[in-house]
Amino acid sequence: MTMLLVCVILVAAGYAIVITRQYYAFAEEIQPRIAQLEKKAVNLGKTIASETRTLVALQERVGQGKEAMQALQREVVTLEQETKEAVEKESQLEMDLYKQDFKLSKRRS
Repeated sequence: MTMLLVCVILVAAGYAIVITRQYYAFAEEIQPRIAQLEKKAVNLGKTIASETRTLVALQERVGQGKEAMQALQREVVTLEQETKEAVEKESQLEMDLYKQDFKLSKRRS
């Protein structure tokens, strides 16, 4: 029975050694990949920061463009109103001129 326990202990110790070696081999194998991924993460962070700054700048430009477009639309509406008023005034002046011509022609006749 003692021999069986000694065998179990030796097998367990051997298994522990094998598992420990596999762990260290895996750690050595995976360490360069982890370092590479960490480096890529840093580069990705820099890229994200750069793109974020670009996005903010573009959003500001779009906001300015929208403001300019709204100002132009307001100006167009104002000019359309002024044009409409000018056309109405011209029509009124023409009508007044026709009335005057009519009155003058009535007096002559």
